[in-house]
Amino acid sequence: MSWRRSAPIPRAWLKAQLAPADAMPAPVAALSGTAARLDALPTPGTGPDARRTWIEAALKMARQDYPQDAAARLQAAIATDAPLVERLVAFWSNHFTVSAVRPLVAGMIGPFEAEAIRPHLFGGFVDLLKSATLHPAMLLYLDNATSIGPDSRAGQKRGKGLNENLARELMELHTLGVDGGYTRPTSPSLRRS
Repeated sequence: MSWRRSAPIPRAWLKAQLAPADAMPAPVAALSGTAARLDALPTPGTGPDARRTWIEAALKMARQDYPQDAAARLQAAIATDAPLVERLVAFWSNHFTVSAVRPLVAGMIGPFEAEAIRPHLFGGFVDLLKSATLHPAMLLYLDNATSIGPDSRAGQKRGKGLNENLARELMELHTLGVDGGYTRPTSPSLRRS
């Protein structure tokens, strides 16, 4: 019966893991951030050659950074003394998911998790929601970066308007759910462009 005395008490063991310091393990902290990665890209120019150069640079960044980000996350999960923290990170990263389908977003998945999820893991949901929603990876993934005011000169000239992808995901997936009691806008200027 002596083995029972040395076994950790589950509640105490879990509670001991809920320390903000455990949310940013060394392998993840060593990754470059969003700002550094965006600064490393060439300034987008005009014309087909400039666009192609920029896209090639974004693809190169994604091919280089995405495997490093995934390896750092895996190393953190395997070596941790706080597995509950890593499970919470995985849960919230999945809840506020961004996909590697787009090269620029793929190159920001590691920083998204490190900058938007991990620092707010033990705070309030509102702070986590705001941080995840406003991170460049989420704005690019859900096309909010291409959203344009429908009544602006550029919006009228291009015949474009607000992109509702981010708002819809925020309402349907991140907070209220599909049957959350809200209604979709009926105004043509608020429809997806």
